[in-house]
Amino acid sequence: MNSLVKRQLMMAVYRYMNGPVPFGLTITFFASLALFWTACTGALDYFLLSTVERHCVAAGFPKAEGRIIESEVDSERPAGGVENRASIVYRYHVDGKEYEANHFRFDEVWSGRPEDMEEVVAAYPVGRTLDVFYDPADPSRAALTAGLTGADLVWAMAVLPLNLLVLWLWGFIGGMTYRHFVKPPAGGATISSDGYTTLVRLAGVSPLTIAMLHLSGMAWLGAMGVVLSKGFNPTLSVVYIVWAAIVAEATLACALRWMRFARGGKCLTIDETGRKLSLPKMYRRKEAMQIPFDNITELEVKLSEKTDFHEVPYTKYAPTITFSKSDGSLNRAKIVEWWNRTDAYAFAGWMREQIGWK
Repeated sequence: MNSLVKRQLMMAVYRYMNGPVPFGLTITFFASLALFWTACTGALDYFLLSTVERHCVAAGFPKAEGRIIESEVDSERPAGGVENRASIVYRYHVDGKEYEANHFRFDEVWSGRPEDMEEVVAAYPVGRTLDVFYDPADPSRAALTAGLTGADLVWAMAVLPLNLLVLWLWGFIGGMTYRHFVKPPAGGATISSDGYTTLVRLAGVSPLTIAMLHLSGMAWLGAMGVVLSKGFNPTLSVVYIVWAAIVAEATLACALRWMRFARGGKCLTIDETGRKLSLPKMYRRKEAMQIPFDNITELEVKLSEKTDFHEVPYTKYAPTITFSKSDGSLNRAKIVEWWNRTDAYAFAGWMREQIGWK
């Protein structure tokens, strides 16, 4: 994507964030994107799941004794590079009839790095006798292995981020639709209250989103790590360990984020009983700041014009309070920054209600 296209795309996104774009146009754009991505990801999932299902069913096929009659590494040169295949031909008998096949798994030949193919060939030398799985409906279809393999679970790692993106897109659309029709308080900010104290999350990604991001990143890193270190045919035990590490790391990240929010980190605290609010250490504040309601003289939305690394201008909206200090001087404190203008003004209106202003 060239710089001009990127610039135009970012400008379109910022226009949506900073201005009143018709809901129908917005939802149509994101729904079309989500449908396209869902269709592509669904097609890939169907292919992978049907392949795994076929191989797992094959694990229950009958077996016949076979013998390796050819075992070597073949190198072909398709368009774009070199493809190395383990060419393993074996002969077996079913009901007195002789068959030959060359599939490592059903309907598949084994290909990959040269060193991996050398290992496969070494494990299946000419003359070796072994069990061959064959399809009872068509005995000419056979394979040396059947069932789930480490490669199947590595592919699952690779496609997990794509599926999580599908979930995120539809969740985003659902949240956008909810905010449009239900009009949640405070511009949709996450609020919790025990009747005496209200916590408003001002910044940071939600624990669920953190879990999805970590799952995506760790899954891709895990898939690349397994392939680079163990090749395209890792053992199930190795891949099980990697999967356990991926899930454990994402769970820990989610738990730590949840604990941070539970302790009030990066949260606006509104003490209804003491009639004061506490601003967290954010926006160059080195310490949390407690401000009595009675000291607040003004609450307004400040506009901040900025430029991103593509040199595309955009606007952020910051509900800001003006309050008097103990020495009588006035000071300003930014509460939070919003990308969306409508949500920022809704949050400011909600804050006025909490302070007791009409």
